[in-house]
Amino acid sequence: MKAQTIAWTPSSTGLYEFLDEMATLGIVQINSGIKPYTRQYIASKLKEIRCHDTLLTQRQKQELAFYSRSFIQDTVSVPTTKIKPFYVAYRDSFFNFSVQPLAGAYFYSNGNGQMYQRWVGAEGYATAGTHWIFHASLRDYKENRPFSSPEFLENRQGFRYKNATDYSEMRGGITYCWKWGTMGLVKDQFVWGTAWNGSNIFSGHIPSPVQLKARLTPVQWFEFNYLHAWLISEVPDSNSRVTGSRVFLNRPKYLTANMFSFYPFSFLLFSFGNSIIYYDREYPGYLIPVFFYKSLAHTNMYNGEAVNAQLFFDGGLRLFKRIHLYSTLFIDEISLHNMFNRSKSTNYLSWKAGCSVDRLPVKNTRIVIEYTRTNPLTFQHDVEMTTFASNRFNLGHYLRDNAEEIYVSVLYKPWS
Repeated sequence: MKAQTIAWTPSSTGLYEFLDEMATLGIVQINSGIKPYTRQYIASKLKEIRCHDTLLTQRQKQELAFYSRSFIQDTVSVPTTKIKPFYVAYRDSFFNFSVQPLAGAYFYSNGNGQMYQRWVGAEGYATAGTHWIFHASLRDYKENRPFSSPEFLENRQGFRYKNATDYSEMRGGITYCWKWGTMGLVKDQFVWGTAWNGSNIFSGHIPSPVQLKARLTPVQWFEFNYLHAWLISEVPDSNSRVTGSRVFLNRPKYLTANMFSFYPFSFLLFSFGNSIIYYDREYPGYLIPVFFYKSLAHTNMYNGEAVNAQLFFDGGLRLFKRIHLYSTLFIDEISLHNMFNRSKSTNYLSWKAGCSVDRLPVKNTRIVIEYTRTNPLTFQHDVEMTTFASNRFNLGHYLRDNAEEIYVSVLYKPWS
């Protein structure tokens, strides 16, 4: 697989469900706790699955063929040019690009009325040489009533409207890649923490931020992820007001996070990491990927109220074929000394545990049971600038703090 075939792929597609299903069946090994995946990563996993297609049902073979068509060009180096009504592509030994239009719609109806959302746009990506990739996606949305608001308790990506019901979103970036890693400046979603109905670490609920991100896999049993994101505080900087104007600039707000993932066995994944939110002035120490950032905050110019630090864990077990057990723990603040003292404890935690079962009891069926509990005041902070949010959308679980959820789903796919 050539390193040039890398682009960040959105995690809100059926492709991710298919890859997770293949991992639960023991056909491939994936990290379900860090998304989105790269095109290179997805193409390599689809190639692995094709080598074991005799283990698939007819429906799974159809899905494999469908997704492979979108990624087959990532494994072909023969010069080609394709011009179709809805797709343009070019490839040679040094440069390749592709562009395609986008369109889609959602429609909901019940006794209270109807809601719809439609979008149009285009996306494309290009590579130059064996190390550089450029990608971009633009969508323009129209709704008959707002689908998104920081106050809504919904498991959807948040948006900021340019008027009552219209908005647009630009995603993309520049990525440099090599044999065992990638690093890029991108504007995209990120989801950390294994989950089927909303992660409680980084849920991808916020409008896509600009971020510097890196993914390193120097050996098969270890993976490292890092990001530094420029969040949107929506807290006005009174010093930025122009004389005679009502326009204010947002005060700068930043997020730095890392995640260390280990595979002690092919069926077991354990990850841990930490993050910190700080504001106003960028600090170079937070650009060092491997730090424990709360300790760093104690030794620099910030006092205890000027930062908001978090610690988190993620684990997955696929010991038994067709069964995936997983759990995540998000620690916003904890006092070990007063942990079991109800009057003094400050255990601001969010915990999730879940299980997904495939092909039991019926072929082409998936059953998911997931429990999430978030204690009061988790994801909150007493300094407005360091809340666990961007554009006022919570970075963590979509139900926010003081919440409990039992999620059960049954998915049946008789055909693709």
